[in-house]
Amino acid sequence: MMQAMIKKEIEEGHFRNDLPLLSMAHFLYTISISLGEYMESIHHLDVEKNLEAELPLLHGTKETLLQSIDAYIRLLKSSFNKL
Repeated sequence: MMQAMIKKEIEEGHFRNDLPLLSMAHFLYTISISLGEYMESIHHLDVEKNLEAELPLLHGTKETLLQSIDAYIRLLKSSFNKL
């Protein structure tokens, strides 16, 4: 799934095309896992607790998550933007 999304971005000229697609996909996949771990350890997101309480997965952390995603995007933009 990640490869298909990246390929589309490359074809539309939004992502650079000088790196292996598989490497880019693995990197973004790893970053997404890391973001989840960051939310758990730094912002105390407890997905299991929210599931048990029948709350949304991101209960109480949605705004923080969005801010963290924005920071990650700024960090990654120069890596993926077309040269």
